Amino acid sequence: MADHTLIERTRFGDDTAFQELIHKYNRDIQLFLLQAGVPVETTAAVLKETFYQANRSVASFEGTSVSAWLYRLARDTAFAWKAGSPSDKGETETDPVVKEKATKAYEQLNILPEKYRIPFILSHFHKKTYEEITEILSTDEETAKNAVEEAWRQLTLRISESPDIDVSVEEFLKRTEENYRKLPSLISGDTIWSYLKKKKKQRKTKISWLIGIGGTLSVLSLGIFLLLSQSVLLPEESDPQGTATSPDPEEDMDQDQRKEDFAQDKAIAAERDEQKDISFLIEGMEETQTFQLLTAPPLSFSTYIPEHFTVESGEEGKTEVFAAFTPEQEPTSEAVWTFQEYEGTTVRDEIIEDMKQKYGDQGYELYEERNEENLEYGAYGLFFRSEDGAGSSVVFMENEENMVTWETNHPPEMADGLAARQQVAADEWEWIEQ
Repeated sequence: MADHTLIERTRFGDDTAFQELIHKYNRDIQLFLLQAGVPVETTAAVLKETFYQANRSVASFEGTSVSAWLYRLARDTAFAWKAGSPSDKGETETDPVVKEKATKAYEQLNILPEKYRIPFILSHFHKKTYEEITEILSTDEETAKNAVEEAWRQLTLRISESPDIDVSVEEFLKRTEENYRKLPSLISGDTIWSYLKKKKKQRKTKISWLIGIGGTLSVLSLGIFLLLSQSVLLPEESDPQGTATSPDPEEDMDQDQRKEDFAQDKAIAAERDEQKDISFLIEGMEETQTFQLLTAPPLSFSTYIPEHFTVESGEEGKTEVFAAFTPEQEPTSEAVWTFQEYEGTTVRDEIIEDMKQKYGDQGYELYEERNEENLEYGAYGLFFRSEDGAGSSVVFMENEENMVTWETNHPPEMADGLAARQQVAADEWEWIEQ
């Protein structure tokens, strides 16, 4: 299956598509990391983190080459590993024989300076074009081309002058590549996928924990307020029979003022900025844009959407969002996101069947249903695709009292940018206390 098809299917929740991507590139990126100088005992850890970062940023992928994107993530992850402390490097036990063979293979390439070696490795061993090399190394095409040519020149010179090498440059490189290819795989694709699932689960648990802490603090704050309020309301003096003395009118006024102040403070605390700058990932690179607050009756939630998006509120709790990336761009004629409010969650099964019928009538095929454990956000998800490859999804956002269906329909030309911004909207989602 084509790389871009795998990316598109992954965006719409098809885990098997990303697993296929892992199995396809696992071996090549392992060899690239070893050739680039990552120690054999650390390569597996760097590789796992590379695919984890790829999975997290797949929604924002906008490049022309999936392969170059993965290689660049591997390179960036390797650099991060070099900068980390020893405890961060994830070293694992390695067969001494394998380690020795990998070290010898690396020494054959280490005769070149790194600034020439890495472009040469990508060009010669991994058959990358100069365009792909520029994307992987964040350089320009002329610099990449000059580096490869200089690597050839230095290799030819050093091999011709070395008394220990009695073969041509071509034969030397052929043997070097064979030595790398003979190395056993350091980690399987299935192990990488298990690592990804574990990391994603930990991330969701962390988010849930933070939300729980926030809720606990809110309850504690309310409890403290009630305790203080009670101490104010208790009479300071009682008659012998225990009957409370008549309240002081001034104290009543003070108490009313305290209640009003508390209500105002609570309202202020619940407010969110009308606009704010938010950073998000596009192809693994950070980008910052201004987002506007989406909150208006009868919404039971608030979140942030890009500043140039427009919103229309319909009847019966329906809110539609239309996309535009710049002030000059006309908003989409069809809603890219549609939010529909429901009271309670007991109607979920009925809505699921309605959505299946709706998209089926539009020519879409339901290819996956996912529950909360397998979603980045939401309690349940339906994922559809059409014969021409277009995708749509319906995610059920729920709390104890409300349910909101979040439908996404992305025009193909805007799919990458919208997916990245949708992740922001999901991360910024907050329920409004009724």
